[in-house]
Amino acid sequence: MQKIINPFLYILSFLLAAVVSIKNLREPDIWWQIRTGEWIIDHQKVPTVDVFSFTQQGQDWINIKWGFEVLAAWISKTLGPESIFIIQMLVSLLILYFIKKIGELFNLNNATLFFITTILLLFGIEYRIIGRPEMFSHLFVVVFIYLLLKYTNTQSKHIYWVIPLQIFWCNMHEAYAIGIVMLGIYTLIKWFEYAILKKSKPYEISLITGISIAAIIINPRGILLLTRPFNIFNQVQQNKYTTELDSIFTADYWHKESYFFIIIAVCFLYYLLSEFKKNKLFTFQSEFPVGYLGICMAFLFLSFTAYRNIVFFILSVIPIIAYLFYKKFKHIDKLSIPLALFGIIMYAMIVSNKYYTLTNSRDRFGLEVLSINNPSGAAQFIEQQQLKSKKGFSDYLTSSYLLWKLQPDFKTFIDLRDLDVFSTAFFEKYLDIINNPQSFYTLDQTEKFDYVVLYRKSNEALHQYLYNDSVYACTFIDAVAAVYQKTDDIPKGDIFKQGSPIPQSSFSTTLNHLFNPAYQPFDYDDVNLDYEAATYYTNVGKISLAEKRVNQYLAANPDNQEAIELRNHLMQLKSSIKK
Repeated sequence: MQKIINPFLYILSFLLAAVVSIKNLREPDIWWQIRTGEWIIDHQKVPTVDVFSFTQQGQDWINIKWGFEVLAAWISKTLGPESIFIIQMLVSLLILYFIKKIGELFNLNNATLFFITTILLLFGIEYRIIGRPEMFSHLFVVVFIYLLLKYTNTQSKHIYWVIPLQIFWCNMHEAYAIGIVMLGIYTLIKWFEYAILKKSKPYEISLITGISIAAIIINPRGILLLTRPFNIFNQVQQNKYTTELDSIFTADYWHKESYFFIIIAVCFLYYLLSEFKKNKLFTFQSEFPVGYLGICMAFLFLSFTAYRNIVFFILSVIPIIAYLFYKKFKHIDKLSIPLALFGIIMYAMIVSNKYYTLTNSRDRFGLEVLSINNPSGAAQFIEQQQLKSKKGFSDYLTSSYLLWKLQPDFKTFIDLRDLDVFSTAFFEKYLDIINNPQSFYTLDQTEKFDYVVLYRKSNEALHQYLYNDSVYACTFIDAVAAVYQKTDDIPKGDIFKQGSPIPQSSFSTTLNHLFNPAYQPFDYDDVNLDYEAATYYTNVGKISLAEKRVNQYLAANPDNQEAIELRNHLMQLKSSIKK
């Protein structure tokens, strides 16, 4: 029986990694990245200055992600933008493959243990399996660890692969300096081993580290990337606009992955403490090489600095967690059959979206682009009204999709390229504009915008100002974005509408059904927009429209406490107006 169940557990592990990577495209960053890749393909060069905004036109732009952007643009054009998650799926499978190879280096090549490791790994990193270029940093961290551990065990010449991989890394994602830090920590500890224990001189790994540092200059911006990590570090410290960069000392850091990280960190520290008690760390004789443990410690610190960095620690330390688990439960194969059943249930929950519902995740299984996540309705309206070549103000979260969809005429005021293009001072100016209507009025007197696009779930003050302004009129509004035009043709009544489905490619449809034969595309009829419309109309002061919509929502959802509170609030407003 075990001969049958073991291969099944391996297959099931990789299937879980695959399906957890097939998701709806919801990250707004991806749109400007696709657009940049298209620009690179069209112009046969990587832009060195801003070409997409009218506020920073010509500003120096060091674009490190260009390799990913070209790949994303090619897949988007060939298979549809939703198919970019194919890259994510392949990367996730490679990560799992190298985790398996690391386990084999320490004789942890047990199918049941590998399945448990897979479940723990995917639970810890699933929240960052989102189709962004950081996936390559996740992959390279695991590959570098594997190559370093293999080098320690066998002096394998495969270690030289870190040099071309480092070149690839610094053309795919900003976190390329992590590779150098890993090599540096490992090399430094090797020199300590030599100084204390008189082991062999670590000339080879020192040479490889030095060449890897020099190899960073093989990119479109050359030597500039040698110092770029320091600029990126400063950007992270200055960036107060992205919650994923919040540190452990902030409330936004704490999610289910954060608590899981704490548990894993405690297990890792327990392992270190036990090694200290045995004096193994002092003699550099631990089960796991001390250089590798030093890398894990560095990632532990990195995880404290930002919520999104938790993934790096989980990826680096998971072999140690597998070792501790195997050491504690030596008869682990007795769990193989119930674990296989658990894996089948997990697979079914993921592809049916039950998992994402239970974990309160914004993700959804299936290669799709949803109009409830992207301002596709606003983009279509702008195109229909022939506004895309006119000057418009778009906010931080809507601009990237518009940049891609309304190309080549559309230019952004600000977009998600963040501090790579837009200075901290400009961000402060932007925040003042969206929160202070008088500042927007002053800007508009200079820029003379023809229209404004605003993300619906934020920017309340500016929504209220523009809706009630005598110059602007709300001409389009859906669940994602509102469009305000300078026009005398002011719509009457309730114009809050449902988004239209975005067509998907035959490839993505086929793949979705391959992993789930019963797969159904997102049903927009299941979205009850009445509550969202009610909150919007409440904010802009249209009490009667808000009351109508919230009553429609309560007719279908009579026990919804938020809607009941909103209705009571509206009744109080009506009462105060009458008085």
